[in-house]
Amino acid sequence: MTAPADTLATRDDYTGVELLLGQFAEEMAFVATGTDAGLLALNAILMDLEQAGPTDLPPALAAGLPPARRWLDQTLDGTGQFSAETLMQLTQWHDWMSGTLVALQTGTAQPAMPAQWQAPVAVPAVAPAVAAAVAAPVAVAAAVAAPPPPAGNEPSIQLKLPADAELLREFHAESVELLQNIEQGVLVLEDQPADTATINSIFRAFHTFKGGAGFLHLDALRDLAHELESLLEAVRRGSLAVTPPLIGLILVGADALARYTREIGAQLGGTNPGQPITVPTLALIARARAALRGELVAEVAPPVAVAVAAAPATAAEVGAAAPAPVPTAAVTAAVTAAPPREAAGAEAGGAFVKLDTAKLDSLINLVGELVIAQSMVVQHPAVQNVLGLELVRNLRQLSRVTKELQRTVTSLRMVPIRGLFRKMGRLVRDLALQQQKQIQLVLEGEDTELDRNIVEKMGDPLVHMIRNAIDHAIELPADRVAQGKPALGTVRLAAAHQRGGIVIRIQDDGRGLDSDRIRQKAIERGLLAEDAELTPAEIYPLIFLPGFSTAAQITELSGRGVGMDIVRGNIESLRGKVEIDSTLGQGTTFRIVLPLTLAIIDGLIVGVGAQRYIIPTLAVRESFRPSADMLTTVNGRGEMVGVRGKQTPVLRLGEHFGATARATRPEDGILIVIESGDAARAILVDELLGKQEVVIKSLGRTFVHQHLVAGGAVLGDGSVGLILDVDTLVRMPPEARARPLSPSTGVHA
Repeated sequence: MTAPADTLATRDDYTGVELLLGQFAEEMAFVATGTDAGLLALNAILMDLEQAGPTDLPPALAAGLPPARRWLDQTLDGTGQFSAETLMQLTQWHDWMSGTLVALQTGTAQPAMPAQWQAPVAVPAVAPAVAAAVAAPVAVAAAVAAPPPPAGNEPSIQLKLPADAELLREFHAESVELLQNIEQGVLVLEDQPADTATINSIFRAFHTFKGGAGFLHLDALRDLAHELESLLEAVRRGSLAVTPPLIGLILVGADALARYTREIGAQLGGTNPGQPITVPTLALIARARAALRGELVAEVAPPVAVAVAAAPATAAEVGAAAPAPVPTAAVTAAVTAAPPREAAGAEAGGAFVKLDTAKLDSLINLVGELVIAQSMVVQHPAVQNVLGLELVRNLRQLSRVTKELQRTVTSLRMVPIRGLFRKMGRLVRDLALQQQKQIQLVLEGEDTELDRNIVEKMGDPLVHMIRNAIDHAIELPADRVAQGKPALGTVRLAAAHQRGGIVIRIQDDGRGLDSDRIRQKAIERGLLAEDAELTPAEIYPLIFLPGFSTAAQITELSGRGVGMDIVRGNIESLRGKVEIDSTLGQGTTFRIVLPLTLAIIDGLIVGVGAQRYIIPTLAVRESFRPSADMLTTVNGRGEMVGVRGKQTPVLRLGEHFGATARATRPEDGILIVIESGDAARAILVDELLGKQEVVIKSLGRTFVHQHLVAGGAVLGDGSVGLILDVDTLVRMPPEARARPLSPSTGVHA
């Protein structure tokens, strides 16, 4: 294990450097000619030394890094195995670095660097097909738009399965993280081209990518990563400027690496194992070399398929079949966020262990069972009748430990929403370029944590909503200026802990929702009666109906009436809800309210007859015992109760589950007002039994065809309570509220 870069020495204390050189010597003891053992470890140690830079390393030691880098890169870019000459050079290099370090520590004369180490860096050999592509000088437009070489000339990689399966899994997992860091870093660099920390971060990511690919002999992948790394190295040296064409080229290159990574992951998952993986890269390598010669001057706007379509475009498709370049002066796609962070372990001085998510989920389930068992023991009548003080203290201690264990284990599945948010930066950039709009994405609350499963399932809904904001809401720059708005539109993505859960806010400063137009479209489609009187807040949710669209024309992005119903469906499957605020001409805000975790909820336990039901407290607005004068019956809408000046439909819970309620009149029971978006229902129950944190359990196939129940939970007395699906109950039409749910089939009778 290498030392964190922040432990490296200053000019007065060389302990960190001494530690790294010691680790280098330890790794050298295990290397051998004709093998790759120790190659990645030595490369990682050298990268830690390089990361320090001239401000942390004295000039004498910093001057010794380039030769070692040259020898390791030649090995990584070549056979991937140590030659006798390379091992001899590295051994001599370590001796020289150690001698120089001792001289610095003791104030004695430093040894001279061997003259042969200062040889200029040789230009790596170019594959014949690439050489032919870049041999003749070409015009800028030709370099950007020329068709790629024939697919038959493209290099391919072939995985050694199952021999290298474990190494490939580690490489795949690391590559996914590296690509995410590269993409986020490039988007930050686009807005802050002089950010040295971001430049170095992207360079190290490409370099690590190249090292891993070289170690596994994935030559085509390694070669592309090397060319992209060279671009960042030129930027670091100051010989290449960060320009929109360069940003586009690096992103397209990262897309090609991402396709390699997806194919590797697919084969590891059992899809076409052992088949050659070919990704067109020769045109990309040619463009990278043209950029190093200063010949790349036109931005290539990637098609939308790169970011949002189910079938990603290939690198050759992006490089050769891209739409006409968009003048960079007319396009802005900035992401307001911090640059990609280094590994959290380096920041906090901690360490991380990779863990199979199935094992983590199993642990969480076991702790849930422990919580249930502990509750059953404490509430057992035999225990309740024991009044011993010592037993009471022990049970309280057990309860405290169990709850703390539950909170700790639950937190293991909590992850920051940062990764999901920052993926949207690339989406905004590509769509802004394609639509010739000026758009900035502002991220807030990236450190907000929620359940990993929720984060994974929120990707598609966010893509749909941001895509709609860019396509429908944000106007063209000229139109915005004509309305007195700044040419630069803003999409704001924020997350925060509110209302007992997580609230994700997607806000834009575009056109806003036209309630009159939405109402008219709903009437035309037969979804709304012409004489219906609805407030704008009641009209906005109509956009979530299947097939509903107000788009004047169908575009590549939207207008087909699909998307928003999927958004609501995905969010409701997570026990969440969507709320909408909009002002015509000023913008729209979507608020997504989600639970913190899918495993445990805070529930209000209610009783109807002998049955127990659980209502998620996140959905409960208030509860009360109504008086007779608060209740009315409205033709076609059934029983209503007046709550805070508004008539709210009453839903008798017992009638839907075949339970015989003791409270036949509402005034004899309790009404619980539950909400979903702007809609509400008053649920009639016999009694409130308390509030409890419960572990959600699946009910299996019996209830698969109904939507009134979201799951079950074992209560403290050993009985099972059904967790109600609030969104279904609130939106249930009046005629459905009269049909009970059959306990045997799980559907309405």
